[in-house]
Amino acid sequence: MKLILYLLLAALIAMFLFPPWETTLKFQSINKTEHSGYHFILSNPEPTLNGMEESKRKQLTQFATIAIDYKRLFTQAIPLLLVAAAIAVRRKKG
Repeated sequence: MKLILYLLLAALIAMFLFPPWETTLKFQSINKTEHSGYHFILSNPEPTLNGMEESKRKQLTQFATIAIDYKRLFTQAIPLLLVAAAIAVRRKKG
């Protein structure tokens, strides 16, 4: 049980060190958000604009922003925290 808790803690730390990022493009009538992969927290990943021609992508990159996708990050982290809490409570009882 202790090993499982340590593995869950390591996974949680890895999630926060390499969080999911999302690119948001807002330009004229275009309002698009897409997943940009997982990158180290201190890195400065490039915005991704998939599904566009190369020439359009280069022009529109200046209107794109990239940020941590907190919704996806916490959606992934909360189940791990719940499992860790359940194991910790079970250890205390037993």
